[in-house]
Amino acid sequence: MELLAPGGDVDSIKAAIAAGADAIFCGLNKFNARNRAANLYLDDLIGVIGLAHRNNCKVFLTLNIIIVESEIPFLISLLNKLVYTRID
Repeated sequence: MELLAPGGDVDSIKAAIAAGADAIFCGLNKFNARNRAANLYLDDLIGVIGLAHRNNCKVFLTLNIIIVESEIPFLISLLNKLVYTRID
């Protein structure tokens, strides 16, 4: 069994890690259905991954919207950057 917690912003992610979450799922400021929520920027995500992994917590990223053709180049660029993070 794994405790998976939502992480809307850095503070809520830190709280979930401190509370013992085994994994966090979060979204970035782009390509996220929770557009009005306080989402992460890529630099924030990289810091969160390090903190989470030091605490034996996984980080999952949601890309949960319909992608339109004009967004594909930006999505490819983002995915290329994510390859070099240690996201789970």
